[in-house]
Amino acid sequence: MRKIILFSFIALLVGLLSCKEEESWISMTALENAVLREVNAFRADSGMAPVTANYDTMVEQAKKYSAFLATGNEDPDGTELQAIWDIIHDRWGGTNEVAVVSLTRNGTGIYVEDIIEPLKAQDDTAEALLEDVTIGGVGIAYDPNGNAHTTILMMRTE
Repeated sequence: MRKIILFSFIALLVGLLSCKEEESWISMTALENAVLREVNAFRADSGMAPVTANYDTMVEQAKKYSAFLATGNEDPDGTELQAIWDIIHDRWGGTNEVAVVSLTRNGTGIYVEDIIEPLKAQDDTAEALLEDVTIGGVGIAYDPNGNAHTTILMMRTE
């Protein structure tokens, strides 16, 4: 029994030590997952392949940009967004980058339909959601008034 416990402890220790520092423990909230599901349903209805969530970079950076906007910052020339794309491209390469950014005003709560339906109704954002992309991420951050700042990042990788 003692050998089994010692072996288990050593295996656990080796496993913990072998974890890379840059591994991400980022996850999406239920609402962020619902937005990605709705994006993929919209894509499927249009004959497009689904977008796979990329947690360690795309989701992380989408959350970062949404948080940046929710704290009252603006990015009129896209400098901050370009810095995020630079990080993503450094890690993954990729082409055909798409960023869809929206603000949903708080009424009596914010639901997936409140975010996705206006995006599908606008020609430019609907077209962006249907681009030839393979991976993506969704980030939602709330400002002090409860408004949702949503960022959907997508791109193609080979």
